[in-house]
Order: sequence, then structure tokens, then C-alpha cells
Amino acid sequence: MLIISALLSTFISCTGEEKDFINPYADNEESNEFGYNPRVHRLTHPQWASAVLDLTGIDASEMAADFQSSTLSSGFSNNGEVLSVDSVLFQDYQRAAEIIASQVVSNVDFYASAVPEDPREGGYAISYSETIEAESPSAVGTNGSASGERYNLFSNGTLSVEVDLPSTGVYTITTLVSGTLCTDELGAAMEIRVDGESLTSAYVTEPEEVSVETEIAAGAHIVSIAFTNDCQDPNFGYDRNLFIDWIDITGGIDLGATGQTMAGMKSWVERVVTTAFRRPLSEEELDAWSAIFQQGESVIQTGDDIADGVQMVLTAVLQSPKFLYRIERTQPQSRLGPYELASKLSFQICNAPPDEAMRTDLENGSFFRNYRDHAERLLYSDCGQETLLKMHEELFHWNVYTNISQDDSDWDSDLNSLMIEEISRFVSWHLFTENGTLQEMLTADYTIANQRLAELYGVSGGSEEFERIELDPTERSGILTLLGPLAAKADLGQSSPIHRGVFINDAILCKSLPAPPDVIPNLPVQDPDLTNRERVDAHTGVGTCGEGCHSELINPPGFAMENYDELGRFRTEDNGKPVDASDSYYFVLDGLQSWETGVEFTQIIAESEEAHGCYSEHLMSYFLGRPVSDAKSDEKILTYMIQSSMGSTPILELVLQLVESEAFQWRGKE
Repeated sequence: MLIISALLSTFISCTGEEKDFINPYADNEESNEFGYNPRVHRLTHPQWASAVLDLTGIDASEMAADFQSSTLSSGFSNNGEVLSVDSVLFQDYQRAAEIIASQVVSNVDFYASAVPEDPREGGYAISYSETIEAESPSAVGTNGSASGERYNLFSNGTLSVEVDLPSTGVYTITTLVSGTLCTDELGAAMEIRVDGESLTSAYVTEPEEVSVETEIAAGAHIVSIAFTNDCQDPNFGYDRNLFIDWIDITGGIDLGATGQTMAGMKSWVERVVTTAFRRPLSEEELDAWSAIFQQGESVIQTGDDIADGVQMVLTAVLQSPKFLYRIERTQPQSRLGPYELASKLSFQICNAPPDEAMRTDLENGSFFRNYRDHAERLLYSDCGQETLLKMHEELFHWNVYTNISQDDSDWDSDLNSLMIEEISRFVSWHLFTENGTLQEMLTADYTIANQRLAELYGVSGGSEEFERIELDPTERSGILTLLGPLAAKADLGQSSPIHRGVFINDAILCKSLPAPPDVIPNLPVQDPDLTNRERVDAHTGVGTCGEGCHSELINPPGFAMENYDELGRFRTEDNGKPVDASDSYYFVLDGLQSWETGVEFTQIIAESEEAHGCYSEHLMSYFLGRPVSDAKSDEKILTYMIQSSMGSTPILELVLQLVESEAFQWRGKE
């Protein structure tokens, strides 16, 4: 198959494919009036798998999971500025293209789904090959027994095997047989039969291969080798037997492929390449890809010219930059064309190419008119919910909950999975059941948990199933006080104000922190005479080398969470002393704010313009697939989203505002 990819690389370079295939981000430094919408945006691995499924019906998600991993940028995995293709990933794509194309033409169900334009009865007659050893359990004789590596039929009878042929076609049945003589000096008479019908016969003595070629319908059949001239003469020591070594069935090439059928496959070429590129083809492109289809006959040479053309085209199209990238050709300072915008909307919200409803509107020219309807439908669909959950998973780092480990009687590794499920269900409930706002997410007095988690919250009763449970509003307030975010940012046996403070600054307030020193001294060991806060403050607070960055930025939000231990359980004492969660923090947009408890702190954050601005930036970065820039279009929608968020606009509506904005729908100037 490597020769196919070698030929295809030449084809791709000769048919107008994008020249800078490996790293096509030549202008990604530019900031301009409309912001940087990359001309090409490489599909993420989940998007690639969805596009393959849409094109071929094959679930390639496991294959995509084994691809070279992508680098996180701006906290998210879908940043187009770092989604390039190096030589390793290109080999992943090449290998996957060959495997997928081969799977399509070697599986009758995949083929029927991917190539309905093939008009032959049963579609492609899939090549079939199986050799059954005569002495194996799958071969059944009416008499006789295995003798070494052969089967010995003692008297007239048959040795039969059952085969399930994937398609109607021409098959060759071959068997290696031998026999012994009798008084008539004839060898053993044998026949090859299919479903009891004799197809050929021969007399054999020395080992020889006997074969027959015949057309057989798809489905289950019995292939038999019959022995028909048994003879015994004990007086002279004659006993004629038939010895069978193996039975081989190969073939499956359909006799129905005609020149007319081949010519009609141009409609398949147009459909599949259009689907792969997510836009109509030019006549020149269609002619070029039709030529590639024709080359399958001479390159692959299985004998089925249609299937060879299908395999050739799929192997090529799955390696094409026009499939691997979402490409925007619209002129700068213009709204994206309908096909480009449909692809962007669908991939950014659903991680998948446009669906049938979008394609229908694209074909009849009504996509722009129904744009808002499509955006809402996608956002509320299963794939839209999965995408929003993925964005929050990366924002709140809940994938790292698997690494939580504590020497605590309430902890085991199962708890990590429960914490992941809790925060995932909480976010999903908040977004799609409550249609909630950011402020409510940061101050909610409930969670979605089972009995074991409820006990850690101090809530009795509950169920083994996950359900909504109400929490004490004097102890809990929003997503930052759930068990998972607190336990994930803790040290062994103790909370970690530093880790929690860094997380809040980064994920919730978008505060840029100075880079830490090359060598970071460890905190002093726990002192039974000091609370955890006193220990951290003595090492990083006012009058220490950590003064400034720690005492003003990192420690205050971390100290606000000191009422929660290493597993996120609420506490009022630490080392026998009252927990002190009070502090103050300077918000650039809201001034100096002070609090006494973590609950008060979350209320302050929930009302701060800084938190609403940070969250709006995260939404923009994720759904634009790039960092937010200082372009006017970015500034315009960011300002609008912040005001909307602070005005209690639901998060889902913020996403819809974004995808309706110029920043999403327009291309900036070069």
C-alpha cells in the first residue's frame, strides 16, 4: 500500500492542493481589524474521526487516539495556531488512510454504506480467501478420521466445511488430495461439491491439487470433497481410501462490472470528494479525482476495477489537505462563504462536519437565513453538549482528577472517578437543565452527587445513583467549592493555598502571574503548632522572598479556600486552631475586595467584571479556535459578552452571541 501513498503524494502536488502542507500558518502573527482567522485550521483528532465517520461510516476514534498528541495552547486543545502537521503526524494520517480505504472495500457492510452508487447486485464482490485444514475441527467427515496432517475417508462419503461468502461472485475451490489403488487399478474417485452439487471429478493416487471455478451466491454454503469408488479386497491387501490435506476457497470477483458501471461511478467520486472537502467541486477538480479513480485498476489490481477505484480515491482523499484542514478562501474583510461558515460552525460547536440539515440549506441557498436556527440546534444537541463539557473539562482541569492520591480513610481511586462524574454532571445540569449563568455557576448551593460524595459534603441519606443534592449555603458556593477542584489542588495530607490560588488566578480571573524562579524551595514540613495558612504565610507572605506575587496575588484566593481540606471536606479547625479564610484581593476592574469566608469570596468573584471578562475570553478562545486578539471585532464582541454575562445572560446565549458576531463569521485582512 505504500506505493499508493507515494503515487498520491505526487497527485496531491499536481492538483492544486495547498502547497505549504506541513505548517501552513504563515500569517498567524498578524493582528488586524477583524482578528486573525487562520486561512487553514487543522482538524483536531476528534474532528478528524468525525469527518472519517461521516465520509465512510467507519468509527476511527481509537485510531485517532493513537495519533501524535497535539500541544495545548491558551489552555485548550483546539487552538488552530498550534494545530500543524509534522512528519510524524503525516505518517499517522497516511497509515490511517490506507487502513480505512482497505476496510471499506473489504467489508460488505462498510462498502454498501460508503458506495451505494455501485449498481451491481450486492455491490462489490469482496475478495474472499480461506484455507481449511482437513484434519481441523471445522471439517466434518461422514466417516473416517484424521491421519496426521490429512483426513482419511475410509469408504464412500464426504468431508465438508461450511463457508459464509460475503458476496456473489466467482470462486475457485481447490483441494490437495491423494488416493490408493484397488483391484481395478484405478485411483480414488473424488468430486468437489457445493451444496451437494458436483462441480468436478478426478481419479487421484499421488498427491495433486484439484480445483474448479464457479459462480456462487453470497451467504452460507457447504463445500464438500466426496469419495465415490470405495474398494476393498482383503485377500490381496487392497483398501482404497481418499486422503484430503486441505480445502481452499478464494475469489469473489463480481462478473457484473461493466464499462457502463465504471462510467457511472463518477457520481460517487463527486459525492465523496465533495463530502470530504465540505464544499462543491470545480469541474477541473472532478476531472482530476475521476482520473485517480481510473488509476485504481492499474495500481491496486484486484480484478474489481470499481472497488480498486474506490480504494484509490479514499486513500487519496483522506490524505488531502482539503480534508485534513478547514480552509477559508473568502477574501479578507469579508463574511465567510456559506460552506466555509457552515464547516466552522459545525466543527467548532459539534466537532463534526455539517450535518444533513445544514447541507440541505447550503444546497438550496438558505443557510444564512437559517443560521441562528442551526447554531441553536447544534448547541443543544448531544455533540454540542459534549463540546461544552470538553471546554469546561480543559478549563477546570478535571481530567487530572485521576492523579489524586491521599493517605486518608475516605479516599481510594474510585473516589477520583466519582469526582470527575460529579463535576461533569454539575456543569451539564447547570448549562442544559438550569440554562444557568456564570454567576450562578460560581454561587450554586447544590451539586449532582451520589451517596458517597454526599457524605463528604456532610449530607446524610442520598442514593447510590447521581442526583441533585442541596448543600449548606454557609459552607458551599459554586463550582470552586465542589470536591474535585479542591482535592485536585491539594497537597498530600493538607490543602494547598498556593495551588488553589494559582488555579483561581489562571482559570477564573485570567491573571498573568510572573514566571516562578528556576529553583522553588519546598514549603517547611507541617508543624503541629501552626495552621496550614500560618505555615504557607511564613514561607511566602509579607517579609519573605514570596512577598508581592504570593502575598498579593496567589495566596489570598488560596487562603479563601482554607475551610476545605485535602479532599474538599468542610472544616472549621486546622491543627486545633480556627481556620482563617479571610483576606483581600485587588481586582483591576473592581478595586480592593475583602472577605471573611470562602463563600463570601466566591460571591465577590461571581459579581466581578474580571471573572465575567475572563470567562468570556475562554468562551471566545475555545469557539474561535484561537486566542482572543486586540482586533476591533474581538474587542466588540468581548465587551458585549461581558456586559451580557454580568446582566445574567445564560452561558448558552453567550455562545450564540459569539457565533453570530463578526469575530466568528468574518475573515480579517491579511
